Amino acid sequence: IAALFTIAKFHAVQLAIALVQLVLGFVSPLLAVYLGLGALVLVMWILTNFIAELHGFKSLAPVFAGVIVSAIVLGSVTLVLLNALITAV
Repeated sequence: IAALFTIAKFHAVQLAIALVQLVLGFVSPLLAVYLGLGALVLVMWILTNFIAELHGFKSLAPVFAGVIVSAIVLGSVTLVLLNALITAV
């Protein structure tokens, strides 16, 4: 239950940032881009700490490396599968 509550808080933060970025996009698109970059850093930091706390890891560096490697692998697999799907049509 605690992990589910933490995930809900994580997504609430993401939603709040996305809403602010959406509104800021109408006012100043350039500031919205900068907010998006800052939000990416903030979300990665929160995700790294969340995973470390949930699994009881002491160091954040290997957790962050695991997040980055997982994102790269997931993106690569997705690209391969989409490429296979597109070329099969």
